[in-house]
Amino acid sequence: MPTPIVNLVITDQWGEILYILDMAYDEAKLAIEYDGAYHVGNRQQMQQDAARRRALEGQGWRVITITSADMLTDPDGIITSVRKALLR
Repeated sequence: MPTPIVNLVITDQWGEILYILDMAYDEAKLAIEYDGAYHVGNRQQMQQDAARRRALEGQGWRVITITSADMLTDPDGIITSVRKALLR
């Protein structure tokens, strides 16, 4: 698999920053976002993240969200999900 871009900046038509994606495959419009413990314990952050993901999906992006538990218990599953998304 190709290496994803880290901290990909998404801008609007005027060059204003809309989002900074944790990892992304720009040409495939695939974002991989990591939600750490801060996200779980902070309702406002969770709501902002959900709205951000909906907006990205509305612009044609596919968003895969991973957590530290995913990385510890199912790293192969993450890789499989990314690989399948890239093949679409």
